[in-house]
Amino acid sequence: MGDFNFPDICWKYNTAEREQSQRFLECVEDNFLTQLVNEPTRESALLDLLLVNREGLVGNVEVGGCLGQSDNEIIEFSILAEARQGARRTATLDFRKADFGLFRSMVESVPWETVLKGIGSQEGWSYFKEELSKAQEKAIPRSHKTSQQGRRPAWINRGLWLDLREKRKVYNIWKRGLTLKTRGKVWREEDFPSVGEGWVRDHLAKLDIHKSMGPDGMHPRVMRELADVIAEPLSIIFEKYWRMGEVPEDWRKANITPVYKKGKKEDPGNYRPIIPTSVPGKIMELLILDVISKHIEDQDVIGSGQHGFTKESQEFQAWFRVTSNIGRTILSRLVLQKIV
Repeated sequence: MGDFNFPDICWKYNTAEREQSQRFLECVEDNFLTQLVNEPTRESALLDLLLVNREGLVGNVEVGGCLGQSDNEIIEFSILAEARQGARRTATLDFRKADFGLFRSMVESVPWETVLKGIGSQEGWSYFKEELSKAQEKAIPRSHKTSQQGRRPAWINRGLWLDLREKRKVYNIWKRGLTLKTRGKVWREEDFPSVGEGWVRDHLAKLDIHKSMGPDGMHPRVMRELADVIAEPLSIIFEKYWRMGEVPEDWRKANITPVYKKGKKEDPGNYRPIIPTSVPGKIMELLILDVISKHIEDQDVIGSGQHGFTKESQEFQAWFRVTSNIGRTILSRLVLQKIV
């Protein structure tokens, strides 16, 4: 903010008459700055400028009145940003010092089949969570770190961030197009599928260890490391809930964190929610999805022309089919009457 003395600049259309003023305009644009003063500050000239590097930082900009003998108008504005909060220290699992050998042996020592088959579904889930939590406290120490939420390296500008997002988008499209070489277990029972221990183990081994844990405190890194030893108790627990048509209360809970996107921070619509839920609950969801998907495939519920909601079928395949038909029609000199 200050008297920059560029009276020839038109800030409405971002034009300038002098070469020096034009260079200043280019500097403002190259640094993604926005000029907020729209009224003259000295007679009919706009000399005093207020520049910000992001939207929503400053508001209520007013020009009017003089200070002392100065012939420049006073600029008043409000800073909308809150005071920077002190760094928060949070306790997290220190996987670098984790003893997964001890963790695995403690979980293996529990006679899961004997204990779980003699109690109800909710009691079984509570027992499993309690035993896993006790073993975790002994095998994985906790460390306190300063929260880095919302911070981004200085070298990541907006252009690079958009390129990274596009890269992830293209990668996901490529990954969805791959032909799956292996599938989950196919259950032969036509009346009611059972939850196989191998199926649970396979899905535990595919967990993303960089995701957050849910309200039940079960981290995906822990679940993946112990896939071989917790597949048995989880398959028993899943089987009980699957047949009873119920889920534990922990799977209904979520930790909702609002993440700022852009625009005014006081507008709730400018935030997107991050909702970590229970990791075992997500695996149970995959069980239901696999059963429904298998039924749809076996019974030919969805026709071959459907591309939007079917596995290994994408919209560009449908588009390729349409354009190929159009091309053949044109080459055959046929009249295209209607495109459905």
